[in-house]
Amino acid sequence: MKKIYVFILSVFLLGACSKENIPMYDTVNYIQFSDTYRDSMDISFFFYGNAEQIEIPVEVEMLGNLFLEDRSFVVELDKDLSTATDEHIVLPEYYVFRKEHVKDTISLVLNNPGDARVRIVLAIRGNGADVLAGEYSYQYKIINLSSEVSIPEWWDGDVDKSFLGTYSIPKYQLLIKVTGEGDWTNLDASTRRAYALQLKYYLREMEDKDEVVLDVDGKAMTVTVIG
Repeated sequence: MKKIYVFILSVFLLGACSKENIPMYDTVNYIQFSDTYRDSMDISFFFYGNAEQIEIPVEVEMLGNLFLEDRSFVVELDKDLSTATDEHIVLPEYYVFRKEHVKDTISLVLNNPGDARVRIVLAIRGNGADVLAGEYSYQYKIINLSSEVSIPEWWDGDVDKSFLGTYSIPKYQLLIKVTGEGDWTNLDASTRRAYALQLKYYLREMEDKDEVVLDVDGKAMTVTVIG
């Protein structure tokens, strides 16, 4: 579905000007997302416990001369390209790009979609005066929003073998509960080992209380870390 959507959006953007075709620069400046629409974000409320609303940062950038004063710009939910509605995201009337900055960060407030999986397509609209949207392929930000959980990319063969063992949703949920950490993408080996040991000691503690934690196969949950 994601590939199909990217193709549709590619057609929609066909003929868009390249960076070289944006005028350099008079009294008009341009604001755009730092990544192209192809760099979509996958956000799952699974990683936020019982939260009904979360706030995430998104980077934007300007093209042209540095602003000497703060400038407002608008980000809208493109309802033609989205499956999400206004109930899934809270957007302010306008954002502010700070003066003398080439890059800035805006905050997006997202609401838990429950059992639904929705696509949010955001579009930068500028301010209709001296700030316009930048390159077409950078005007859009795609967010795939859900409460689903799937095996994370970092849970690879090395994690299987040396730290956590075979992936399962109950094990992943317990890992987050025990350690408070659900993303190992940028963790080094020693930190990974420390978190895996936390989970191992918890499982051992529960076993000592005759409250064995079971995995999806009905057997006692285990991890592979040594220690």
